[in-house]
Amino acid sequence: MRSKMLLQKLMTFVTVSLFLGQTVNAFELPEYEYYQLQNGLSVYLMPQKEVPLIDVLFVTRAGSALDGENYGLANVTAKTMLFGTQAMTKATLDERMDFIGADLKGSASKDSTQIQISAMKQNTMEVLSLLKTQIREPRFAKPDFQHFVEKTKEKLKQARQYPGRVLHGYFEQSLFGEHPYGKPLNGTLKSLEQLDLEKVKAFHQQWYQPNRSAVIVSGDFDIAQVKKLIHQYFSSWEAQKQKLMVRNHFQSTQDKQKVLLVNKEDAHETQILVGGPGIAFDHPDATGIAVINTILGGRFTSWLNDELRVNSGLTYGARSRWSKYDLGGSFAMTTFTKTATTFEALDLMLKTYNRLFKEGIDQKTLDSAKAYIQGQFPPKYETSTQLAALIGNMFVYGFDKSYINGFEKRVQSLNKKEVDRLIQTYFPNQGLQIVLIGKADDLREKTKQYGELTEVSILQELL
Repeated sequence: MRSKMLLQKLMTFVTVSLFLGQTVNAFELPEYEYYQLQNGLSVYLMPQKEVPLIDVLFVTRAGSALDGENYGLANVTAKTMLFGTQAMTKATLDERMDFIGADLKGSASKDSTQIQISAMKQNTMEVLSLLKTQIREPRFAKPDFQHFVEKTKEKLKQARQYPGRVLHGYFEQSLFGEHPYGKPLNGTLKSLEQLDLEKVKAFHQQWYQPNRSAVIVSGDFDIAQVKKLIHQYFSSWEAQKQKLMVRNHFQSTQDKQKVLLVNKEDAHETQILVGGPGIAFDHPDATGIAVINTILGGRFTSWLNDELRVNSGLTYGARSRWSKYDLGGSFAMTTFTKTATTFEALDLMLKTYNRLFKEGIDQKTLDSAKAYIQGQFPPKYETSTQLAALIGNMFVYGFDKSYINGFEKRVQSLNKKEVDRLIQTYFPNQGLQIVLIGKADDLREKTKQYGELTEVSILQELL
């Protein structure tokens, strides 16, 4: 317990210290070393000596896009891997982590899985040893697997009582359709029922391979010692033959506006989402798009929040975001309001969005957004944990340090002519997808005016 408290205090200290040190100079990614083992495992080493902490991150290109029809499989695999090793039960592992003040986390996304251990520097050897056994020798005990699956099913049921938690999932299932990105990361009640431990073991064996993976070490450590340990723990890991999967970039074919009405019979308010196709993670215009999104709905003083919250009082908040993946992405604007003001809010959202195309962005507003996004950028990469996560994304999505080191220059060079091009090129203006979650009887007739209507109950699953 004391170790965890010390860890938190040290992380707070380095966050403040690094922020103060980066307010004058443009942010650049700290130096790091990259190499590969003979089995194809990528290794990234980034020493950070400010405080005696170490973060070790394992990343593999094995996300939910590889689930096939077993929705939720990548996520279940990532989580159940944390429940002990062949040499330690979950209880024993938890006790050991607590004793050394370490934090073990694991999660899957659409494109990858990450396993991370954070601890004090004096535990470097044990941390790397534990990571090795977690990755290469997971316990996969049946009781732990069954407990996690049942817990996940309960969370899926509970989420239906909170429409804001499932809004984006309905949207992406509607937008991406049969593309793997349209399948739910956490699975469905039906798909989880059909999962078994053998499928989890098979997924792990097939996709957790050294030539698809990276080990990232960031923090206060001895480079020579860590290199030796990584070679000791991972060089004997042999890559297995893998079944090739066709990976297609998402291409939207929607040219007509569509509406998905999700009925929640006891709802007194409506969750609203309007969106369309977006961009991939490594898109060359991502920086400029982020600046424009800051103006539209990416900060508290955005157009959407000003119009829907401040000026009209229709909601407590409105925002927009771009979700970027390896093979595509999505753009979405969201808000919520009382059932009676659903269409007033929806109309105002669409009107505000159309300002981008009809009026564009004036120079004063653009300058403000550029200053804001430059100020927000360095704090994203202050701690060794954040830096390790960044390098993990570099590995998964294939971009290099110029993405970071050139960020502020790209922001500063953005001009009104370029902004106009980005708006017309990337912000979807046709075939918008609208998702409404609320009381269908009060919404149905007027909803038909906004596009081709599909109606489902929040008690049923789309897949």
